[in-house]
Amino acid sequence: MTDMHALTAENCIGTLKVNFGTPLTFNYKPGFPAQVFVVTEGGLGTVGPSSASISGSVITFNFATPVCPGHTSFFFGLAANHTAANGSAQMIPTPGTTPIAVDARAPHP
Repeated sequence: MTDMHALTAENCIGTLKVNFGTPLTFNYKPGFPAQVFVVTEGGLGTVGPSSASISGSVITFNFATPVCPGHTSFFFGLAANHTAANGSAQMIPTPGTTPIAVDARAPHP
């Protein structure tokens, strides 16, 4: 979203949903098993996900501060046992607004 220009706050993204499958658990930070990692140093970004949850094969990332055009999120990710394939994700601008379907690559079992 770094090259987008917003007319209103409705162009900001508060939630990202990805059909991912089952994530693996690793000690991304020694002693703290987790399924998601967030890189807050050495890269771009000023906004990080505030939570991540899974329902079925869909992982939902929420941002306490929405990611708006011209801003970047911290890099974040997770791992799986399957190879990535073409699929889609949903970006949800603000609670109660219509999701926006976008192309994505994610592992599918």
